[in-house]
Amino acid sequence: MEPSATTSHEGREPTSFEAAREPRRLAAAHPLDHVLGVRRDLLGFMLRCADEGPIVRLDLPGIDAVMTSHPEAFRRILVDDVRHYDKQTRGFAELRNVLGDGLLTSEGELWKRQRRLMQPSFHRDTLARFDGAIVRATERMAERWMRHARTGTSVDVLHELMAITLELVGGTLLGADVTGETELVGVAMDAILAGVQTRLGWPYRPSIDAPLPTNVRMRAARGRVREVAMRLIEGARTAAGRDDLLAVLVRARDPDTGEAMSDEQLRDEALTLLAAGHETTANALTWTLYLLAEHPDEDARLADELSRVLGGRAPTAADMPALVYTQQVFKESMRLYPPAFTLARLAQRDDVLLGRRIHKGSHVFGSIYAMHRRPEYYPDPHAFRPARFAPELERARPRLAYLPFGAGPHLCIGQPFAMLEGVLVLATLLQRVRVATIPGTQVVPDPKVTLRPKGGLRLLVSRR
Repeated sequence: MEPSATTSHEGREPTSFEAAREPRRLAAAHPLDHVLGVRRDLLGFMLRCADEGPIVRLDLPGIDAVMTSHPEAFRRILVDDVRHYDKQTRGFAELRNVLGDGLLTSEGELWKRQRRLMQPSFHRDTLARFDGAIVRATERMAERWMRHARTGTSVDVLHELMAITLELVGGTLLGADVTGETELVGVAMDAILAGVQTRLGWPYRPSIDAPLPTNVRMRAARGRVREVAMRLIEGARTAAGRDDLLAVLVRARDPDTGEAMSDEQLRDEALTLLAAGHETTANALTWTLYLLAEHPDEDARLADELSRVLGGRAPTAADMPALVYTQQVFKESMRLYPPAFTLARLAQRDDVLLGRRIHKGSHVFGSIYAMHRRPEYYPDPHAFRPARFAPELERARPRLAYLPFGAGPHLCIGQPFAMLEGVLVLATLLQRVRVATIPGTQVVPDPKVTLRPKGGLRLLVSRR
């Protein structure tokens, strides 16, 4: 049994800004220590910050910044005082350049309106009707993988999963068959995310319209995915009887003005769904297969559950409650390698966080990656142990000590879809195949906009 870890700062720390202390400055070997730590080994730097204390001050050029990895800090930022920690950070500004004002990047009344419109489409009962599409797409992927198994060649797992999750977002949430465009959209999305990451590393912030090579590539990629999005919107307008999310948004009317959403707003929401709806889930599934390849005992236990619950048949949404260990494997994978591994917020007023002063205008960086590896919540934190997510152990931990989907009002709207998709893909695929790492291959996490395996991930496949 893992011990409960419910350390709270309430009642023990000063609550007034004047009485609070300044955050402790993270120790530095030289003036550029923090900058180089962020650029050269961000994940290691996050763990170093967590070892130093629950909240530390960073020396980063041009900004007042702190980093935290404590669940009480996340509660303050994401739940209790969410209005005063907003998304007006450089990272969100860069995403807004290419994704526009979709649900991921918008705030205020626009965000509230869009969330209300979209929420019913993400209810578990509504999503359950997509289980057949998820399984059929995975079965087609499994057949491709079996051809690799017969020839002894490896599978580009990340590429395959990016393609299938993009296909599923298009076919379910957006109501369109995009299988013929998955390569185009996938390449464009990769170019966009790479460009965002490059621009975040620049010490200055030129307009995306500036004639720089990175900007040119980003604008070209943005143009390609916008064209696809507009075709999807036109299809939703002309097809009768559709009840997918995009069709719901096309038909939606503002309750006060009676006006429909503009083409630009519809496009921004479609782009956000294409980007956020496939990138994170594909990464989570990729890391899950890697961890199972590295841990054959856990893979065997999962296969036993699939055999017992499914008996060789295709899974459905109704099987989700019985696929207990499969869900635990997926959750533990997202603990070790959360696709959204960090968050950033800008303090809109002076505040007290974990008994420390947060000045108005400070950037607060939350390290989800480091919090998921805090030993007081996860003993032997670097080990892959799906049993950590047994119900009694989940209840023993602070609720916000696990945040693969965020928390509070801005909790990822796609969480139910991601869990359904992830578990059904694993259940369908792993009844048929077994995966193994390629001897001598080193897999390294690459913390960019999301957490991917650096250079992708190739695995060997054999028949189960």
